[in-house]
Amino acid sequence: MKKYSAVNAAGFSSLYLFHPHKEKFFERLSNQVNPIVIQIGSGEFLQQIINGVSEKDIRASREPGMSRYKEMRKEYLLYD
Repeated sequence: MKKYSAVNAAGFSSLYLFHPHKEKFFERLSNQVNPIVIQIGSGEFLQQIINGVSEKDIRASREPGMSRYKEMRKEYLLYD
């Protein structure tokens, strides 16, 4: 099994594109929080998938937040 170190936006896009009931693709199960939202952490990602935004553009839209996060975590890293 291949391990990914980043979100596989192209995979989510493909799953959504070929899902027979798109209106139910991101639906929650009973009273649980949507598992995709938990993994991604952003409703913006879901909207980008629905709108057919390319993986390149999705990654670019997340870059400013990732850069801020990486800078903030530097002081907590035990190793370089």
